[in-house]
Amino acid sequence: MRSGLALTLTVLAFAAYHAQLGAFGVANALVFALFAGGVRSRWPANLWYVISFHACADMSAFTLLRLGYLS
Repeated sequence: MRSGLALTLTVLAFAAYHAQLGAFGVANALVFALFAGGVRSRWPANLWYVISFHACADMSAFTLLRLGYLS
């Protein structure tokens, strides 16, 4: 039960931090955080899965921004 509460608070904090990106940024961060939380719950002994996923997601977004697909 405590891990569910911790996951919920972490997801909400992560999403709230992205408020500077607007409503879409918050929604995107919320979905990302839920998925990352699921990955972390599945493999709790290895944080590198979540770190790698976050790095790939960021690099994909930066690439799409640079190529003009996102504005």
